[in-house]
Amino acid sequence: MDIKGSLRFLILAILDREPSHGYRIRQTIHDLSNGVLHFTEGTLYPTLGKMREEGLIEEMPPVDGPSNRRYYQLTDDGRQLLADERVAWKRFVLAVNTVVRAEPPPE
Repeated sequence: MDIKGSLRFLILAILDREPSHGYRIRQTIHDLSNGVLHFTEGTLYPTLGKMREEGLIEEMPPVDGPSNRRYYQLTDDGRQLLADERVAWKRFVLAVNTVVRAEPPPE
């Protein structure tokens, strides 16, 4: 699991709940993490664009109304990557917790 690439994982997890637009994705990550996780627009939107190019997410057809917001949803490839990343994340957390909780070696 690439921790530096965690934004992609978080975006996939948010979009697994429901389709959303960039600002709401950013706010949801911020709110659910109690403000610990926050990403600038300059980081979020290029990541969304790259994920779209990679076929992990897709833009939904525009909804009626004057909104210029782009709504995104997961593709099948995005769902599969999310499932794989969840397994990798659990392994990562277990490994870190094991190291952190480990007794120091006897001297």
